[in-house]
Amino acid sequence: MLACWATPAPAGAEPLPANVFPPQVNGAAVDGQTLTVAPGVWAVTFGAGEVRHRWQRCDAAGAGCADIAGATGSRYVLGAGDVGRTIRVVETAANAAGTTEEASAPTAPVRPVAPAPRGVPRISGDPQDGQVLTATGVSWTGTGPPVTAYAFRWMRCDKTGRTCAPIAGARDETYVLARGDVGRTLRVVQSASNSAGSASATSSAAGPVRSRRGDRPPPLVPGFGGPQLVRPVSGVVLVKLRGAREFVRVETLTLIPDGSTVKTLNGVTDVIVADDAAVRSRSTIRARGGTFVVHQSTGRRPVTDLKLADPLVCGPVRGAKHVQARASARRRRLYSRARGSFRTSGRYASAIVRGTGWLIEDTCDHTRVRTFQGLVEVRDALKRLTVLVPAGRSYLAQR
Repeated sequence: MLACWATPAPAGAEPLPANVFPPQVNGAAVDGQTLTVAPGVWAVTFGAGEVRHRWQRCDAAGAGCADIAGATGSRYVLGAGDVGRTIRVVETAANAAGTTEEASAPTAPVRPVAPAPRGVPRISGDPQDGQVLTATGVSWTGTGPPVTAYAFRWMRCDKTGRTCAPIAGARDETYVLARGDVGRTLRVVQSASNSAGSASATSSAAGPVRSRRGDRPPPLVPGFGGPQLVRPVSGVVLVKLRGAREFVRVETLTLIPDGSTVKTLNGVTDVIVADDAAVRSRSTIRARGGTFVVHQSTGRRPVTDLKLADPLVCGPVRGAKHVQARASARRRRLYSRARGSFRTSGRYASAIVRGTGWLIEDTCDHTRVRTFQGLVEVRDALKRLTVLVPAGRSYLAQR
């Protein structure tokens, strides 16, 4: 509390102003917000006196206060220099007898404002193989100066611009289009950060990228032993490339490396493979309702294996969390329809196609193969025997 008392007035003179309630500061202690004064209450009538205000900036604990130059009104707009500090107002009451000062309680430390974009970045340039695209960033609001760590990141997307993945090393304002971009679209993401947080803004898609005049886009063909082609048929099809950490949605014909994981829990997809090293012929398997890892062996009689990959929760169950987890992951399955050298593999058995339609289903204790159409060859890994399962029948391999 501040108090400045004048020399006592002679008997019968007007008394000094006496404070009853100190002034208060109203408003959010956030950069850019406006603070206002709720005046204090004084015990005397001032007559021709007056009340004045001046704003002070203090340390985070509310001590070490000093006047803010020019801040003498009933309002004060917080700025970047106030961030991390507290603010108070000093009210001065004056009359013929002298002046008295009273300070408000300090505010909470002023908080910074996280960055926010004013619009989205733009991409300029000709979307053609070998040409240069340039990103133009946007301005940002937020506590400064400056809003720090502006950064660009280029993304390669499918032709619709929906499914995107970062391009390794492409973090400059310019990007030189390469052959691998042909037929794809590109976006650029601009990000900014400060002590309060970070944000990003994404451009609209540029492209699809055209090939150079006289060039043809690289053909999408499967390789012997990989890569394989994934062709979504319906629903949502997700792919996690070999070595990647996350699944991305696939909406068009896409090459994936051998050993990639495909998720068709809510979709249907075709997997297309080469039958020989010269790719003279191809085979296709249609899969739905499960998650699997694709691997094609090589040799005189190559087989493409779709191995179930959804996690199974087995073993002792402890606590409500584990009970819920086991209930949601007590089985995994995959419906398949194909002709060619394909196999679907579960925990205790695998099914090699000789017909056209079958289901393989895993639990912790068994693997079941059910044939809908044609004939399927089942290999029981526990009993080490092979069984032919015709349409309408099933086989159970269990511990």
